[in-house]
Amino acid sequence: YLLHAKIPTIEKMLDEYYGTGEQNETHPRQQHPHWAYPTLSTWYFPNIWHNIEKLAESNAVCICSAVHYETSQADDVLYDWANKLPRFVCPPTNEEFQIAKQIGEDHPGWVQGDLNGADPVIIAHAKVEGSIIVTEERRKGPNTQNHNLRIPNVADEYQVKTIDFFTFIRHQGWSF
Repeated sequence: YLLHAKIPTIEKMLDEYYGTGEQNETHPRQQHPHWAYPTLSTWYFPNIWHNIEKLAESNAVCICSAVHYETSQADDVLYDWANKLPRFVCPPTNEEFQIAKQIGEDHPGWVQGDLNGADPVIIAHAKVEGSIIVTEERRKGPNTQNHNLRIPNVADEYQVKTIDFFTFIRHQGWSF
């Protein structure tokens, strides 16, 4: 499995669990000193993060170095967490660079500066390794212009499967 940047459904899970709307001073997320980083806090759903760490140790899940770089630019706590996991950050190969280049040529305008910058590399890595991409991006409809494409649209063209995080949890057989 190839994880796409942050796993934004953790935030969604917290909102579903605790409810959404205005937070007050007694909101459970505010009682913890790391509530500002709920997308990665191991205080919330620690078993999920523990299980991902175990998968990383067995080389069953990773993030591309391009995604890892993006997290470093955002001063993201995911960057530090990923650094601590051996073999979790996967470097690109020459074959992946060639496929990513082809994706860029097939979809000019999809990568716009930093926007979608790692996406062709993610798809290329999954193609080469036979991985499934775990992402919260949703397919856009047919005839979508290149600048509006999402990972699942382009992954389909390269016979790369994509799933969301909850499907990933189900595939792993995890229950909490």
